[in-house]
Amino acid sequence: MTAALTPREGVTPTMNHILLVLANYANEDMQCWVSVRRLRAVTNLSERGVQVQIGALERVGLLKREARQRPGGSATTNLITLTFSAFDQGANPPAPDAGAPAPRAPPPPHQVRGDPAPRAPLTSFDPLPEPLGADAPKTCAREPISIDGSVGAAEPLAPDAVVAFEALFVAWRDKRPGRLSRPKSLAAWRIAAAKVDPARIVAAGVRYLAEDEQVRRLGPQDLHRWLEEDRWEPWLAAPRRPDRVGGLWRGPAEVRAAVVAAEGETFAAAYLDRSSWDADRAAILTATGVAAERLKDLARTLGKVGVNIIEKREAA
Repeated sequence: MTAALTPREGVTPTMNHILLVLANYANEDMQCWVSVRRLRAVTNLSERGVQVQIGALERVGLLKREARQRPGGSATTNLITLTFSAFDQGANPPAPDAGAPAPRAPPPPHQVRGDPAPRAPLTSFDPLPEPLGADAPKTCAREPISIDGSVGAAEPLAPDAVVAFEALFVAWRDKRPGRLSRPKSLAAWRIAAAKVDPARIVAAGVRYLAEDEQVRRLGPQDLHRWLEEDRWEPWLAAPRRPDRVGGLWRGPAEVRAAVVAAEGETFAAAYLDRSSWDADRAAILTATGVAAERLKDLARTLGKVGVNIIEKREAA
């Protein structure tokens, strides 16, 4: 995951976003076989857009694709191998027919015509030293923010913080589709994540989206404003009220424990806690289609603790 956060020349923010998502799904051998449909749901790109970005990453040497088939002979998802080390070490040789580079042209002659102008007189006073520390002038210019979470020359966000941001962004997009600014939200997230554990902010966001009356009537406010104005603080320890969407996880405790053990507390807060439990069918009924898809990836693990069905809850 850390290698995916490294800025690289010639890699666009959208390509870097796809690369980060693939690294999140990759195993220890840097291989994954995530579907295009899954990438569409996580990145909010079109199917064609996902395919174009994967092709671009393959052309620059950051991944390799290998077709796979099911036992019956039908096609299934490609095996994708991430090749960070080969790219970073410059392992992509030039094309065989590429000739030697042309020699550098000699520098132009430096000619001085006539006598140079007389030197300006020195000032009669010494310039003031540049203020340092607390006396230094404050600047309000905002540093550019990249998709991997880095601000200017600052250290990049930790991988757990990046995954937490993606979970919160997807949850917000379900309630406010098409009206979110990823760069602004990422900038505000970086500031908020420096104050509080990112997992707690995600839990506060899920609670706000499920309980706030204004969200039910008009939808949530902009994510970047919610983060910038510290609107998450009241939801960190707010008491939970019963509501119509199922509330916090009320199913078997071993189901949540299995999800936390497999994917972590942030994952459980984003995708399981908003789901409800159907005891008659031993089914998890999720609030969104994205949550259903993510939990289906854990079907084998959840099956061991008695879960038979994972599906999106029908609208009332």
